Amino acid sequence: MKNQAGENQIAANNEAVKKLTRVLGVCSLLAMGVLLFWLVVYLLATDFLYGIHATFFDITRDEFERANYYGMGFFKLLVSVLFFLPFLSLKIVSRGER
Repeated sequence: MKNQAGENQIAANNEAVKKLTRVLGVCSLLAMGVLLFWLVVYLLATDFLYGIHATFFDITRDEFERANYYGMGFFKLLVSVLFFLPFLSLKIVSRGER
């Protein structure tokens, strides 16, 4: 009886790890999609975006470009640390258990 309960708990844990791995993978893809969208919009509409931001903030063109560059880098770092690296770690660990 105890052995069956232990096996059920292990199976439930394995299923939870699989679901978490899928969620982290989807989050990584969605976040990279957001980053790609940001880059495309920035590249295609830099003047328009700068004009909008310059009306609200006292910002130079150089500061605007630097803010976008740093923002994209920081966002990519967060996505890597919070989603992609845990996803990759779970994938590696789960392959070792097969």
